[in-house]
Amino acid sequence: MANLKEIKNRIATVESTQQTTAAMKMISASKLRKAQLILQRLRPFSDKLHHIMVQTIQNGDVLLHSPFLEERKPEKVLLMVVTSNSGLCGAFNTVVLKAAMNHIKTKYLANPDVKEISVMCFGKKAMEFFAKQPYNVVGNHIELMAHLDYETYDQIAEDLLQSYKNHTYDLVEMVSNEFVNAVNYKTKVRRRLPFNIQECPVVGTESDYFLYLPDKNTVVHNIIPVSFKVRAYMRLAESVTAEYAARMTSMHKATENAIMLQKELKLRYNKARQAAITSEIIEITTGANALAAQ
Repeated sequence: MANLKEIKNRIATVESTQQTTAAMKMISASKLRKAQLILQRLRPFSDKLHHIMVQTIQNGDVLLHSPFLEERKPEKVLLMVVTSNSGLCGAFNTVVLKAAMNHIKTKYLANPDVKEISVMCFGKKAMEFFAKQPYNVVGNHIELMAHLDYETYDQIAEDLLQSYKNHTYDLVEMVSNEFVNAVNYKTKVRRRLPFNIQECPVVGTESDYFLYLPDKNTVVHNIIPVSFKVRAYMRLAESVTAEYAARMTSMHKATENAIMLQKELKLRYNKARQAAITSEIIEITTGANALAAQ
């Protein structure tokens, strides 16, 4: 009977877990839909802004000397690492942290020009991980990833642009998960500063026509930092969206596993109960037969 009680308690525990994971799945699905709507509005704006910047600079008639286009020897590098604040989202954080460490090892440590490596953490998981690593952590933006807000992010991006302009960093890169669909995401390492216009494809056609006021140089000088801010913010939004998708998928699998375990435990409970009843019947029958034989 003690075994039956133990199995029954386990069934109740698994059932409670299944209800929790199902609720978390629904919450993640709701947040995912809202995050996808934000991405649908943000991507066209970011792409068009980037298109205007690249198209204008590659036209060749702009005498532009921007510090954000200047190629330097990467003596001081900054890696922006984007994770979530919480777990229960499968390998979402693990793949980012592995990609970040692999990138540091293969590109920074293997490069004799690199003298100083700094890390800017977006998300609690990145902060906890890099607190144990021998690298200079220059920022922990946990609150931003909890409530992604452009006004809060804008000040962070402005400080980062100023730091690059003042030669605090010579190279700024970002590693994050980028949203593909509800079940897939890609881990990417992207260069944020300086802009490499040569690697950017010429988009659009010759029929594209822009009217620049007051003039091209002024417009492009203002577009470059804005484009940096918007595209980096879009990567943060993609990471948040991918996080919700990963958590929804993870909770869906956890719910399915809980249901299967619940069925197995109920079957085991019924078998144990039958065995206990059979054993009691045999004991009663044996006792009755012994009394009859006296």
